[in-house]
Amino acid sequence: MNIHILTAPIGSGKSTLLLNWLKSNPEINTNGFISIHERQLNEMRKLLLLPELTEVPFESEIGEIQIGKFKFLSSAFRQGIDALKPSVSSSTVIIDEIGKLELLGQGFEPDLTLILEKLQCDTLIVVVRLSLFSQVIQKYPVLKNAKVNLGPWLPRNPKVNGLVLGGGTSMRMSQPKLAMNYHGVPQYIHVGNLIDEVIDGELYVNVPADHVSVINSPNVLVDEPQFTGNGPISGLLSAMELNSSVSWLVVGVDYPQLSVNQLNELYTAYQVSGKTVCFMNPQSGYLEPLVALYSASDLENLKSFLVQGNQSLRHFLGQVNCLVLPMSPGDYLTSVDNPVDAEKFKSQISNK
Repeated sequence: MNIHILTAPIGSGKSTLLLNWLKSNPEINTNGFISIHERQLNEMRKLLLLPELTEVPFESEIGEIQIGKFKFLSSAFRQGIDALKPSVSSSTVIIDEIGKLELLGQGFEPDLTLILEKLQCDTLIVVVRLSLFSQVIQKYPVLKNAKVNLGPWLPRNPKVNGLVLGGGTSMRMSQPKLAMNYHGVPQYIHVGNLIDEVIDGELYVNVPADHVSVINSPNVLVDEPQFTGNGPISGLLSAMELNSSVSWLVVGVDYPQLSVNQLNELYTAYQVSGKTVCFMNPQSGYLEPLVALYSASDLENLKSFLVQGNQSLRHFLGQVNCLVLPMSPGDYLTSVDNPVDAEKFKSQISNK
């Protein structure tokens, strides 16, 4: 049995992706269920039972099973389990999704565990939100060696290169931010290591010409002369001059609290959607352009954006059809801009 896990943050389009794939391949013999939530239409979740895509109510104000503020109908869980039972050795089985209720032994449980232990099919596809991935793997050993985000249902996206935006000298910090040491190595190395855990392409460190001597990296990308002096957009445009056929995961050195988890959210959301992906900064309420993944298709318009007199990557994000992710709780996008805040953050790390 070929076991696959489709994972990405909430709202990335995982269920829609599978539904569109099934509609494009009606010859596939399927069983199971897909959970559909039309967030833009403010509709409650529905369950589509395979193979006929029979629609049944799932989320309801009169639901007997509650998790957080959401209530679900117990009858829908029973129907979902029934849709799994007819599976045969030639079928593709879809379980969308295993979530918080199942981890608590509710929802599709306990029947789901029993079915997974005896399931016989050619292909099993399980949908899991990224934040629950490790917990789901721990609870369901059958998924331990599953292929993650691989399969014909995924769009054929360009590879992703990584770009560390080193920036210039901070007047308030009185030294280059890229050289600050919070995690045992200069910040540009730390950020590069985070990016390298996520991407499937190459990693580059972008700096202005007068900062080349500060860093030690085999892939230094100096701002192209025609783009110099325009802020962070200069680095991204210079990266495009190097390779315009890839997408770019861009991360500034300003955010020492950022972790690989946030970058993985961007990358997996891109894998599923194929779109430019960014976060909404919870502190400012603005789109965050310096921790974002820019798709190759959107970057085709970046040079003309600059020619038209625009320099703001945040405004560029507002113009493209980007996928905006909510930031998980934490101060991951807090910029450290002065020596006092830098020492305070170092003290917090040493006390952990």
